[in-house]
Parts: sequence; structure tokens; C-alpha cells
Amino acid sequence: MKCLFCNTDMETGRVSIFSTQGDLQILLSYTSIEESKKSIFRRKTKDVNSMQGEEIEAYYCSSCKMILPIFFEE
Repeated sequence: MKCLFCNTDMETGRVSIFSTQGDLQILLSYTSIEESKKSIFRRKTKDVNSMQGEEIEAYYCSSCKMILPIFFEE
């Protein structure tokens, strides 16, 4: 997938979304597909105001430092 802002290729991965400090804050944690295949990997995390959900598909732009999670309306 191409970045919406800089048009470079984005890295494919997964995002885990979970609540911290009750329901007041949501933590978004990104792991690339390549890193998830390793036994030890690092996660890029960012506090966001978002819906709480399970692990979902996402893309990461290393140029813009942007994570683009894919949400579907139910």
C-alpha cells in the first residue's frame, strides 16, 4: 500500500488496541509482519483516542512515522 501523504511503500503489519488506565486512554501497538515472525520483536506504540478492539490489519510509513489501521464499520 502507498502512503496517503508521501506516496512511499508502507510496511504491512498488525495493530493491537487495548485500554490503559480504565477506559480513559487507548494504547495502539504496531508490529510488522516480518518482526512478528521472529521470536523477539519490538513494537511501535502510540497513545490514541480510538475504539477498543482486537488485533487488526495495519500499515506503517517509515518516512511519515504514520500508522494506518484498517477499521470496518459493523
